[in-house]
Amino acid sequence: MDYFVMKTDKRLRRLPQIQLPRAPFETENVKTSIVYVKEHNGLSINYADYLEKPGPMIADKFQKILQKYQQDMVFRRVVLVEKETGQQKPYYLMIPSEIICADKDESKYDVRGNVQDFVLDMEKTGKRKIFLAKDYNSQLIVRLDVAESVLRREANGIWFEPVKVSGRSK
Repeated sequence: MDYFVMKTDKRLRRLPQIQLPRAPFETENVKTSIVYVKEHNGLSINYADYLEKPGPMIADKFQKILQKYQQDMVFRRVVLVEKETGQQKPYYLMIPSEIICADKDESKYDVRGNVQDFVLDMEKTGKRKIFLAKDYNSQLIVRLDVAESVLRREANGIWFEPVKVSGRSK
């Protein structure tokens, strides 16, 4: 099976500047958090369907799709609001499992122990379809079927980079 790192498309230049408050997400009874974003010097903001920072956030229209693929993943609703225009964009903060999944023999590390060339050990994923690779800068990794499902729905601003998988030469 193939896996991909899910990223925000680097070609988008005016992404929303977001600072998520920590406290609201630690409480189970909070259903939605409102977060204010600023315009870029009067220019409109490019809202990608996936935002990597400050945490993995997916557009409202993709939340149910991802929930079907990874039913135990937790989502927290976040509404991004532009103060100047009042425009609102609904997202979900994704809280997937964070696992150590690098193949220790095939991955390459620097002198500090940071992964330089990540190779996924598929057996360590536990058949998860969506997860954070703790030993790869907590990158969001998705299985091929998840990536295909997102792309079929004309995702805006989502980029998938292939991940090397142990036992294969790429």
